[in-house]
Amino acid sequence: MPGLAKLGKKWREYQGIRNWEGLLDPLDENLRREILRYGQFVDAIYKSFDFDPSSPSYANSLFTRSSFFE
Repeated sequence: MPGLAKLGKKWREYQGIRNWEGLLDPLDENLRREILRYGQFVDAIYKSFDFDPSSPSYANSLFTRSSFFE
């Protein structure tokens, strides 16, 4: 991912250790990338669950732990 290497030693700041001071207005490009990356994680997890109420595996993962990232 372009720019990921730019996080370097500042990764704690991008995780909010200083309440994102100086990163929000204007929105820091690395923080923006982190926000989008976390959104991708959330989307992947959401898509991994069975939301069909008639299914016997309703509200459970569609994948085993070992196969999720395949």
